[in-house]
Amino acid sequence: MKIKPRGFTLVELIVVIILIGVLAISLVPRFFTSSGSSEVFARAQALALLQRVQQQAMQCTSSDPAICPNVVLSLAADRLGTSSACLNDASHLCLSGTDVSLQTQPAALTTLTFDSWGRAPQCAASGCVLILQGQQSLPLCLESEGYIHPC
Repeated sequence: MKIKPRGFTLVELIVVIILIGVLAISLVPRFFTSSGSSEVFARAQALALLQRVQQQAMQCTSSDPAICPNVVLSLAADRLGTSSACLNDASHLCLSGTDVSLQTQPAALTTLTFDSWGRAPQCAASGCVLILQGQQSLPLCLESEGYIHPC
């Protein structure tokens, strides 16, 4: 009775090692760089900020500005916030300091307010788009009915 040798040949081992090396060289940089992740993170923060301001406007239904002050979001290329100085404290909401720039459609859109129904009057005609631009372009849509979503 002859026993068959078991195992891999040297050629098979070398081929497997070369394949693992090629995969490692091509895939490892994708896992260890932040390519495009800052835009996704900034879009998630901007979406949360817009929805929070929208909810604040919807929760306060009094027409008296002393009771329900109108929260105005200022839009600029380097920030999105409720104050021009972007103070991050309890009374100011802000998104700034990212390596992402903000563009708007229509281009003349510099402020956003919401009514008690959650609609932005500035976007009443056909909606608005906020584009977070970095290595990739990630838009946020504000529909005329008040729905805010990544588009």
